[in-house]
Amino acid sequence: VIEPAISSYLHARRAPTFTEEFGSRAEAGHLGAEMIEHGIVLVVPLVRQDKLAGLLMLSSKVAGFRYSSEDITFLTILANQILVAMENAELYAEALEAQRMEEELTVAKQIQTGLLPKTLPALKAFDFAAYIEPSRQVGGDFYDFIPISDGKLGIVIADASGKGVPAALLIARMQAVFQSEARLGKGVHEIMTSVNRFINESTSSDRFATCFYGELDERTCMLHYCNAGHNYPLIVQKGGKVMSLDKGGLLLGAFGDSVYESAKVELCPGDTLILYTDGLTEMMDSDEREYGEVRLTEHATSIRHLPVDIICGKLIDAVKEYASGPNEIDDMTLVVMKAKEA
Repeated sequence: VIEPAISSYLHARRAPTFTEEFGSRAEAGHLGAEMIEHGIVLVVPLVRQDKLAGLLMLSSKVAGFRYSSEDITFLTILANQILVAMENAELYAEALEAQRMEEELTVAKQIQTGLLPKTLPALKAFDFAAYIEPSRQVGGDFYDFIPISDGKLGIVIADASGKGVPAALLIARMQAVFQSEARLGKGVHEIMTSVNRFINESTSSDRFATCFYGELDERTCMLHYCNAGHNYPLIVQKGGKVMSLDKGGLLLGAFGDSVYESAKVELCPGDTLILYTDGLTEMMDSDEREYGEVRLTEHATSIRHLPVDIICGKLIDAVKEYASGPNEIDDMTLVVMKAKEA
């Protein structure tokens, strides 16, 4: 470590300096003293962005001559070239890192897009609409529809922690477990318990996800669900009453022994189920005020009489119109299901 006094002196000089000029400031065990001990007679400070970035150290000339003014000029030019090379090397490293991140984001988007359902469910008693918009960084949002025997349909929406490929890979593995467990005929809370244990045991401690999973029985119009720390889905009834689906447990992956509960709710003709991730409610305006659950609920209630695809579009438009600043947005995912009226 160079002595602070010598460092300050060289920083202020910003020119080739003979060690005899700062020899009195040298301290045993520090770089200045070691330079003198090893015969360094001339030091060229490399000052970059107003900081001492390095030193070019020279011993006595082999021929025994003292360094001339021409030598000093040459060394000054050389120091400037070194600084330019350092700047270029840093810019090149930054460019490589940006390219690597861009390639990773492309892979993550491909994974995320590939996981999404190619078509919406075609049920006699229910209509569906869905929307997903990845953020620039690509997060861990996903939704899925899982056909189950006996006229049942699994519906899942989740938001995994992190960004990029790690988040995309986590949701890919989650989706595989959901599809496997659901088709084995396990109960809703049992499926959530299995997914939670899988994430907890197979990923690092900083990986987790919020999730809502429900099984819709088209014959009875009953939705059997479990909510693992996710934003409460809304059921906007035909008459305007709103229900929040909050039964469940902790977010997935936090604790391996978490216990999950489930509940059932009936969907009557004209009722609308709204599933969403926090990218909608946490969208901010220019004053950094969140859109929030209250606005989402009020708007959903006011347009409940419209067709399901119109409801989905208007909810997204309202959120985007609310956001009027350069704030970085999170993934936005919305799934809307509506019980058909006779």
